[in-house]
Amino acid sequence: MEYKTKKKNAQTLAFVGKGITFDSGGLSIKPAEGMETMKEDMSGAAAVISAMDAFGDLRPDVNIVVIAPLAENLPSGKAIKPATLSLFIMERPQKFRNTDAEGRLILADALSYAVKTYKPDAIIDIATLTGACAYALGPFYTGLMSPA
Repeated sequence: MEYKTKKKNAQTLAFVGKGITFDSGGLSIKPAEGMETMKEDMSGAAAVISAMDAFGDLRPDVNIVVIAPLAENLPSGKAIKPATLSLFIMERPQKFRNTDAEGRLILADALSYAVKTYKPDAIIDIATLTGACAYALGPFYTGLMSPA
C-alpha cells in the first residue's frame, strides 16, 4: 500500500510487517505446547496495515509505503523441505535448513523488495521473530537493529 503526500521532495518511509497467518513450524514442527498462539505470528502485518489506516487520516508530509508479506507455514505435500534451495528477491540462493525459518525469509524478501523498489529513507520493520529474543531480553525490552 502507498500513501503519497502533496509535499515536493518528501522523504519516503517504508513499514514492513511480517504476516505468518499460522506457524506450525512446517515439517520442522513446533512443540504442541503454545501451538494455539502461533496465529499471532501475523501481528506485524496487522500492525502496519492498521498504521496505514491512521496515516490516511493524519495525512503526514512524508511518503509512506506499507509492505505486508503473508504466508502460512503448515506441513503438506507442497511444504518446503529441509535442504531446499530457493532464490529470493535479494537474488541470493537460500538453503532451508529448518522449515521454521519461513518468517525470516519472507521478511528478508519484503525488506529487499522495499529497498529495491522504493529506496526509502528509513524502514520500520515490525515482526515477531523468535522467542529467543524475548527470552534473552525479557518482557520490557525489544530487539532493535540499525546500521548506525
